[in-house]
Amino acid sequence: MKDVEIYPSSWYYNACVHGFLEVIAWGLGDRGKDIVEEQFLQNDGSVLIPRELMEAIFSTEDIPAPSGYELREVPDEVNTLKRIAWWWVKISNKVEDDNPEVILESTRRSMFGSNKTFYPNLLPHNQKISTKEFLNDWFSFITEGEVNCSFCNMPCQHAENQAEKMYFFNNCISKHLGSTLNKIPNLYWDTQPNIIMCPLCRSYMLFFHIIQEKNIYVNTELIFLNWHLNNFVEQKYKKEKSYQQTFLEALRYDTQMRKTLGVWGLQNLELIIMEWGNITVQPITERLASLLLIPKVGNLLNLLSNS
Repeated sequence: MKDVEIYPSSWYYNACVHGFLEVIAWGLGDRGKDIVEEQFLQNDGSVLIPRELMEAIFSTEDIPAPSGYELREVPDEVNTLKRIAWWWVKISNKVEDDNPEVILESTRRSMFGSNKTFYPNLLPHNQKISTKEFLNDWFSFITEGEVNCSFCNMPCQHAENQAEKMYFFNNCISKHLGSTLNKIPNLYWDTQPNIIMCPLCRSYMLFFHIIQEKNIYVNTELIFLNWHLNNFVEQKYKKEKSYQQTFLEALRYDTQMRKTLGVWGLQNLELIIMEWGNITVQPITERLASLLLIPKVGNLLNLLSNS
């Protein structure tokens, strides 16, 4: 297997990759964010993760961490889980409990146990499969087969004996954008699933909730730019009255943000607002970006947002 390369795509795919990188950064310990920024993010906008590290992340503790990396290990109570699966559970956890088994099962119920969860019925309560088995099977990066992934173009294959939701982008993966086979909305061509996912891209899709919970995502055509801009907005402006105002305040008052905006315009920046279960995509063209750089325009827009 080669080093894992991730290239930017649609805003949704980029947001999933961003969530994936945030969990990886947490799993790499105190220096996790520095490692992501210094080693994984590439100047051409892609992400490059060493093969040996990916193998350790997508494995249990039987596979040691490669030299130079320290990984948060899986608790003994759930030590049959892959590292990436436990990290995902830990970051997704909403209960105040130190018992890993409780955390695991609670996360299953809250994330994909019913049609009201974030990933609707991806693993229903009455489905007789253990949470550990499901997550270990879901988080995989084996890329082989006779067809190409709709997201990254790597080879993959749909196993005839497995459900469509394990291989095709659908409502179970994204309740906002996915389709269903037997009920509305069914947006598949000829009512058949056709957006196939390789195991690695399928893994990324389970990280979207991490971004949606922030209520805002800034998207460009470069993953490293997305990483820096979203972290910047979250750290410095997350307590503002609204997310639109957060964005405008950043443009008006922060020198680093204003300097970076010159690049944003060239990258067809999009501001994704995720509030009250709805997603709004607000594109910012190069012309609009140049206008926002003018202090008077920013001041007027801020006055409007407060009115």
